[in-house]
Amino acid sequence: EMTSSLVGSEMCIRDREMYDKVIAHLQRQEEILHVDLRKLRQQIKDRLIQITHINDMEPDMCVEHQREAEIVLDRIMTKNASETSVECQVSVLLQPFAVECVHEGYFEFGRKRIKCNVLEQLDLSSVENGYLYAFHAPEIDIESAGSVLEQYYMEAFQVACMDVVRVWVQGYLERKNSVYENRYCSPSFGPGYYGMGMDTIHELLGLMDASQVGVSWNGERMSPKMSLVGTYLIAGEDVFAVDSDCRDCIGPVSYTHLRAHETR
Repeated sequence: EMTSSLVGSEMCIRDREMYDKVIAHLQRQEEILHVDLRKLRQQIKDRLIQITHINDMEPDMCVEHQREAEIVLDRIMTKNASETSVECQVSVLLQPFAVECVHEGYFEFGRKRIKCNVLEQLDLSSVENGYLYAFHAPEIDIESAGSVLEQYYMEAFQVACMDVVRVWVQGYLERKNSVYENRYCSPSFGPGYYGMGMDTIHELLGLMDASQVGVSWNGERMSPKMSLVGTYLIAGEDVFAVDSDCRDCIGPVSYTHLRAHETR
């Protein structure tokens, strides 16, 4: 609502300096996005096919798996077309942080220093600010699956949703920060990839109130199991091209065995 009011009243603001202050204030605010997955159905389907390698299967098996994947997609998406449900919506918490938190090889939030190897490869001089994020995949009753194959594709659907939402948020942040000039948003840097250890999950969650989007720490792992936490960076130039091996330099993300078989 605040964004809509700001855009609607933009022409009434004549003083550029005052407008800059309003924009800066807006960008410092904690924000919760509600992403409608039904609008991203094709991207989710494409990602699901990619991570399960359906197109690499023998013809008969390929047909069977394509049919099962479509059944799972239709069941989840169609059900929610006529019902009020959160299964096809993902809520994403975004919390901005200042460029002073970004250092060569690590983030520093107060007294918390979080190692992130990718920061050693980037030209940080053009980085302007960053965002912490947290969200979880749609919660699905996996136990209700009628077969092992259906259960597999229900889990694959959740993973595909998380991957697609991360890319969608990256694009959203680019648009949000490109008020006067183009800005660039990094891929999400988080525990288990880009040189950030899995032991940083609890520390990152401690920096924000992720319970607002249903994500918490149960003492051993995030809850729900299919949850993600991490960071994005915003820069005035596209400085986010890194060595192709860096994404997995800590190892595959542990929220599901599917990641170990994912096509990069």
